[in-house]
Amino acid sequence: MRNGFRLEDFFLRVFKGAILTSMSLALLAALGFVAVSAYSAMKRPTEPVPVKPSQPVDVTLDDLKKELLKNSESSAPAKPERPVAEPIVPPPSLKYLEDVTYLYRCTTEFAKLVSAEIETVDNATIAQQIEALRSQIETLAEVAPQRGDRWVKSVVKFTCSALGDTEIIALRKSNKIQRVFLTTLNFHLHRWDQIAQERAEFDRSEAERFERETHDAQNEQIEARANAFKAVSAAGIAFGVFMALAFYLILAKIETNLRVLQPVTLPRETVRRP
Repeated sequence: MRNGFRLEDFFLRVFKGAILTSMSLALLAALGFVAVSAYSAMKRPTEPVPVKPSQPVDVTLDDLKKELLKNSESSAPAKPERPVAEPIVPPPSLKYLEDVTYLYRCTTEFAKLVSAEIETVDNATIAQQIEALRSQIETLAEVAPQRGDRWVKSVVKFTCSALGDTEIIALRKSNKIQRVFLTTLNFHLHRWDQIAQERAEFDRSEAERFERETHDAQNEQIEARANAFKAVSAAGIAFGVFMALAFYLILAKIETNLRVLQPVTLPRETVRRP
């Protein structure tokens, strides 16, 4: 009996040790899940990079010079570098008249610098030529939304800069390039539309990237909240296991204390018979 009692007591101690170990692990797990839940709840999603605006790009004279040399390889004989006069109706609009008049003066100065043949015309013919050019410029400016007033200002400035460039003047005087005025206008128009398209594509891609990163940040925040809820649930389960094991430990302790108590034998009273 004594050996059996000792073996049972040994197993009780092993059971208590296992319960204490499990309780410690459950409590540590509960604290760990609480920490994970707090971290997930406080975690902020990655902020998307703000939309970067497309950088303005201008048409350069270096590219124009290459275009002039390339076009001059198969160009026709040189013609006066001025718009051709066409009979027109009196202009109903004076839009861009100042810009086009300045551009016309640039072509006249360029023709003088390159010693081109200039026809002698009167003021009425000059007015017709200016109006013909103005009408063309207005049509080109309004036919596409990416042009407008900004394109008119740019093409006038660029063309006058090209017509006043010493290298271009030297190339024209040596007949290495031809049709400078029209080539410059067409080159600027093509490059302007190309740059506008590239900027529009860049802006569109940036807007799509920002929207995508914003959506990813929202999903990241939702996932963090879900992880926080899961961690809280796991912490509650771990704490419940801890309380259950604590209850079993209390019962085991009570059972051990009851075993320590020794039964008390009361002395029998001697009954005297009369």
